Parts: sequence; structure tokens; C-alpha cells
Amino acid sequence: YRYNDINKKFMLDFIYKTYWSNKNQMCSYEVSNNGETIIYGEPYKDSGKVLTLKYNSVTKTWTNQELFSPITSGLRDFGKDPDLSHDGLTLITGSPAADTNKKGRLDIWEWSSSTSQFIHVQNLENPMSISDGSDSAYWSDTSGISGDGSTIIVKSGHIGYLHVYKKD
Repeated sequence: YRYNDINKKFMLDFIYKTYWSNKNQMCSYEVSNNGETIIYGEPYKDSGKVLTLKYNSVTKTWTNQELFSPITSGLRDFGKDPDLSHDGLTLITGSPAADTNKKGRLDIWEWSSSTSQFIHVQNLENPMSISDGSDSAYWSDTSGISGDGSTIIVKSGHIGYLHVYKKD
């Protein structure tokens, strides 16, 4: 819904049908501060996706882009707990069960104004050993990005370790 200044009401603006939602998987979303970028994560077993919606204030239309894992095998739960910088230009999403040991991975995407889409720019992998499979497993189960996009925090799922990354 978009707020209409004339009527002083929210008006239905866009509908997108999601297909991958599963009662056993947690889907989540984030909205940029100006309301013109929305991300919706749908993790699902051996696949998953992140739906991005961008609003064009000139044409007053929404465009969508589906982001899939940049690697094609061994990546489970891609789309878990996505987050978005306040300006809507950087998004992150986890894959907490990224390999057979559930080591985890986090993907970083940035908005390209020249192509009008999000481009995969980097991935972060769990820096810890998972020798016992518990303490640091499911890395990127929970993650967040600062409003200005300069700091990322990543947590492993079980006992949990926090990892903080700063942009150079």
C-alpha cells in the first residue's frame, strides 16, 4: 500500500504472489527507510530465494527481481533472514546450512543503478571450525546490516558466536 497525500489514505499499489512459502520455513522481509525497496526472503531446503521490489517514483511502478544463490549446489536455506541497508542499496542474506556440515554462508548484494538490479558482490563464509558440528554450525542463521551499509553482524545458530564485519 502507498500513502496518497490527496486522500490521506493508503492505496493498494502492488500485489505479488509468493510460491515458495512453507509452513516449516520462516519467511521474512525488510523495507528501506523511504519505502521504495522491499526484500522478502523465502528459504527452502535445497534452494530458496530473495524477492526484491523496487519502486520507481517517476513511473510510479514496482519492478521485481528474484535473487537465487550464486552457487548451484550444496547451498541450503538461501534467503534466510535477509536484511537491507536503510537506503535500500545493500542487501544481505544467509544460507545457514550451506554445506553438509551446516557451516553457513552470507551473500552480499548491491544495487546497480546502471543495470537497475541487485548484483552479487561478495560472500562471507564461516571463519570457525565445525569439528564437533554444534558450536558454530548454522552460521548466518541470524544477520543484520547497519543503516549506512558499513557494518554487518552475523550469528551462528546454536550456542552462537557473533562476527562483526566492517566495510573498508
